[in-house]
Amino acid sequence: MEEILEDSDRVLKSETRDTYFDYIDSRRLLLLRVLLSLSLLVALAFIPVNISLNIWSLVYVEIALVVFFVAMLTRLRNTKNIERCSAVFVTVAATWAIIAAAVPSTDYSTFVWNAYIPAATFFLLGKRRGFVLCSVYVPTIIAIFLYRHFFASITQPIVVVLNLILYTIFISILYLYYESTRAHTEKLLIDDIKRRKKTEAEKVALIDDLKKALTEVKKLSGLLPVCSSCKKIRDDKGYWNKLEIFIEERSEAQFSHGMCPKCASDLYPDIDMDFESEYKKDFPAWTGEEQEEVSSAQKC
Repeated sequence: MEEILEDSDRVLKSETRDTYFDYIDSRRLLLLRVLLSLSLLVALAFIPVNISLNIWSLVYVEIALVVFFVAMLTRLRNTKNIERCSAVFVTVAATWAIIAAAVPSTDYSTFVWNAYIPAATFFLLGKRRGFVLCSVYVPTIIAIFLYRHFFASITQPIVVVLNLILYTIFISILYLYYESTRAHTEKLLIDDIKRRKKTEAEKVALIDDLKKALTEVKKLSGLLPVCSSCKKIRDDKGYWNKLEIFIEERSEAQFSHGMCPKCASDLYPDIDMDFESEYKKDFPAWTGEEQEEVSSAQKC
């Protein structure tokens, strides 16, 4: 049973691990496809807007992004490229946001898209790698906000700049907290599933052992035809068997032969086989162990 449980535990761990990572990959793949599709639509929508505003630097960047997003969607047909595509997409999106924020003619309302980068970063890259990238991205964006406020030709009130800075920091911390608790919750769920599967495997192994034990248990029931003279028993096939052979074949009992005092006196009247009474006369304070020895000697 222990070997069965060890094998089942090893299989359950590998299956649970594979199931967990399959779930993470499918979730990441779906999210990445959605983000790529939405980013493609946003880039296509802003190309004519920036052309009308005569911001050709952003137009060229957005045309390049359209080509990039289409290529990424095509490459994601192979699910093995999820990790690499996620890292490339997040890096390109963060670079796009930094370039858009650094262009002097960009309107301040476009800075709301900065909240999109931390969300995509933590959801696609996880807590650790997302924190590393956001620790570079967020200070860079904040520096651009402050530079545009103090040194740009068109400045905004300090309240607007502070709101943008605090909003970016708040969103980043919120997504970090969400990703941390999500990963912890999923780990607890996976551990609970693993414990339940292990308990189920133990129950199955126990049931198998009980079934095996029941098949080995033999019992006698019903009427047994016994010869009134020789005490042989008739089996189902009509053969007469000795009592001990019949019982041994149908139960776990085993017989050892001895001789009772009455039979001993009937068969051997000239031999005194009452060792126990003689021993009591000579040794009145005999022990239980000695009594067993005397009984064994009588059987021999």
